[in-house]
Amino acid sequence: FEVEPYVSCEDAISTWPETATSIGVKLLEDGSIKIFAPYGLNDLFNMILRRNPKRITKEIFLKRVLDKQICKKWPEVKVVYD
Repeated sequence: FEVEPYVSCEDAISTWPETATSIGVKLLEDGSIKIFAPYGLNDLFNMILRRNPKRITKEIFLKRVLDKQICKKWPEVKVVYD
């Protein structure tokens, strides 16, 4: 499928396939960090994998989950197929 050019890192991150992976961290000049998590951090911390509807269809998400053997590698991950 075709993807339009991104206007920023944040724009790109917001289209990553799963919400739990749509997270960016930037080290600022003062040593602090800035977290960009357009879908929040709850899915990451609660080990929930769900598709990013902005980017992929349910069919593509299911194929990714099966191809990557996510449930076999990480049985504690909860996959939300919505």
